[in-house]
Amino acid sequence: MVDDFRTSMKLWRIWFFLSYEDIRTGYRHTLLGPWWSIINEFVFAIPVCILYKKIFKEDGNYYLYVLTGLVIWNFVSSSILKGMSSLAASGGYLKEIKLPFSLFLLQTLSKNCIVFVHGIALFVLYLIVSQHGVSLILLLVFPYLLLLVMALFFWCLIGSILVLYFRDLLQLLPRILNLLFLTTPIVWHRNVLGDKYQAIIQLNPMSTLVNIIRKPLLGIAPSLHELWVTLAIIVVGFLLCMVIYRLTKNKLIFLT
Repeated sequence: MVDDFRTSMKLWRIWFFLSYEDIRTGYRHTLLGPWWSIINEFVFAIPVCILYKKIFKEDGNYYLYVLTGLVIWNFVSSSILKGMSSLAASGGYLKEIKLPFSLFLLQTLSKNCIVFVHGIALFVLYLIVSQHGVSLILLLVFPYLLLLVMALFFWCLIGSILVLYFRDLLQLLPRILNLLFLTTPIVWHRNVLGDKYQAIIQLNPMSTLVNIIRKPLLGIAPSLHELWVTLAIIVVGFLLCMVIYRLTKNKLIFLT
């Protein structure tokens, strides 16, 4: 797997160009291009905020909390959905041209990162215009985004291999993500559940992966516990990915 990844990094111009082309063709003839994806989240957050603010009796900067949660969730869920189908969708290319298996996953992640960075820029502009203020802590978004992408890479590569063996996973995945959305504090704070059900959040890795990006955006540094949990997710994903890839690498080309 390490050799596969190393080869993909040498071919970075290919997967970066493909991700750029995906964005360009996806937003062809539109005035705002990839900004539309982020603007949709800004607009969608308004009715969500109005509804859940009364239900959960929230106050303060609840709109910023909901907005950052939705933008980050969109990035993570889109990366998982498209990343886990990357090998199955690129079978034609892999059979015709000798390419590393991780190349098309990197294409998906780089595309989503480009769109997400657009979202960060628009969010900073909103903070300035609305006079909320911009903290230097916001710069922590970028190293933590790198950690998030690393976690997504390993677990999506595992998922994309499993999808080749069990295609039904692609049908189950959106339902699983919907369940994770409901059990992850995206539009609600964790204190809503009370002490009795805090284990639901603690056992949900998505909660930590969302928080390490959301907190810097809101001017709060992620805790050391969240950093260690993220590193654990990456290490476990890397080791599991190494094992699964070694067991299946000679069969993958015939399954795509």
